[in-house]
Amino acid sequence: MPLALAGVILAISGPAMIIAYLKLRKRNLAPLLDANGWAINAGVIINIQFGRVLTHLADLPIGANINFNDPFQKKQKSILPYILFISLIAGIVVYFLWKMGILKNPF
Repeated sequence: MPLALAGVILAISGPAMIIAYLKLRKRNLAPLLDANGWAINAGVIINIQFGRVLTHLADLPIGANINFNDPFQKKQKSILPYILFISLIAGIVVYFLWKMGILKNPF
């Protein structure tokens, strides 16, 4: 069963992978840019100098700061719902103890 599933996946995606490999082998950036919505009609051939420019790490401008705060990090959970839940349970316990006569005057 797993081998048959792998065969089906390979039969469906295999030709697309071969075509993508052949296009990328030409070192042409135009199909990737077209796939991302950039309308580049001319072939963008990547030679060694252009490839170096694309993979070069830019220097930080003078006076610029890097913000290392992650706005998508998981937020700490609030303790307020737990306090409210414990207060509610404590209030219910005090009420029932008072109704049963165990507590004479809770206040």
